[in-house]
Amino acid sequence: MRKLILLFLLTLSISSSATDVLVVKQNASDTSWVISTINEITFDGNGVKLAFTDGQSVYYAKDDFNMLQFDITPSGINSVEAKKAFSIKNNVISVNAETSGIQVYSLNGTLVATSNSKSLNISNLSAGSYIVKADKLITKIVKK
Repeated sequence: MRKLILLFLLTLSISSSATDVLVVKQNASDTSWVISTINEITFDGNGVKLAFTDGQSVYYAKDDFNMLQFDITPSGINSVEAKKAFSIKNNVISVNAETSGIQVYSLNGTLVATSNSKSLNISNLSAGSYIVKADKLITKIVKK
């Protein structure tokens, strides 16, 4: 399950176009979803829930699918811009772009810190690797 979460978070850092899809590989068939219509993907240990921008959702129990596969056209441009959008100094993460807030996730997908502003103090977090998200901007950080 950890590998699925990491794959998802790393894939989010790559921009998506209308033809980019998430494929749910099931026992009998495959189901494809356009990435831009997916608002949130949640892993709960028993399966995965896809929440869509239209308010609907679908849940796949872990025994009902074999794999989640992202079929995307990678673009390094947005990845470079996302990395430049974040800065860290004196245990404070700052976003150098317009944002509604910052969320920090552990590598197992747990939300460990949040802020409704353009900066977040992470001095209370343990040393380790984290995923930082500010709206559609995502990057990985290592706190020492």
